[in-house]
Amino acid sequence: MLEESNKWNYSVPLSHQNEWWRYFGEYLWFVQLAFNKADQNEMSVISRPVLFLIRHTLELGYKGNIVELQKISGIESKLKLRGRVGHNLENLHQDFERHFREISKRYSIDADIIAQFDRINLRLTNLTNVLHRLDADSYAFRYPFKTDGTTPSFQQIETLNIAEVKELFTTAITLLKYTTDVIAEYLPPT
Repeated sequence: MLEESNKWNYSVPLSHQNEWWRYFGEYLWFVQLAFNKADQNEMSVISRPVLFLIRHTLELGYKGNIVELQKISGIESKLKLRGRVGHNLENLHQDFERHFREISKRYSIDADIIAQFDRINLRLTNLTNVLHRLDADSYAFRYPFKTDGTTPSFQQIETLNIAEVKELFTTAITLLKYTTDVIAEYLPPT
C-alpha cells in the first residue's frame, strides 16, 4: 500500500498549459530526472528514450526561442511546424542563431554577452550536430525502422557516450533556457 506522500495525482489538466515554454520545461525536467535517478547500467537500457527526450527538448527550446526572438529581430523566421523540416535540429539551430545575431546588432548587446553566447553555442552546436546525425527526422530514437517499415533506423554500428551527451546537454541547455531573458535586459521599456 502506498504511503500518503507517495500517491500520484492522476488528474492533470492539460488544456491550459499550451505554451512552448511549458512543454520545454516539462521535457527538460524529465531529462534531468532521468540523469539524476538512473545509474550507469540503467542509462544503457534507456538510452534511446533519453536521447529522444534530449532531442525533443532541444527542438522545443529552439522553437520557443524562435517564436519569441522573431518578434524582436524584425526578420522572418524560417520555422516550419509541420513535416520533416519542422524537426530538423540543424535548421532550427541556424534560425535561432540568426535571430540572436540580428538582435545583437540591432540592440547593441554587450560583447561579453555575445562571447558567452558563442562559448555555450559551441556546445549546443556540437550536441545538435550529434543528434541530427543520428536522428535527422526525429524518428530513429523512437522506432527501430524507418517509415518504410524495413530499413533499420541505425544502419551502421553507432556508439555514443551518454556521459558526454549529458555534459553537452547540461551546458548547452542554458542557452535555450535563458537567451530571451538576457535579451530582454537590452530592450527598451514597453
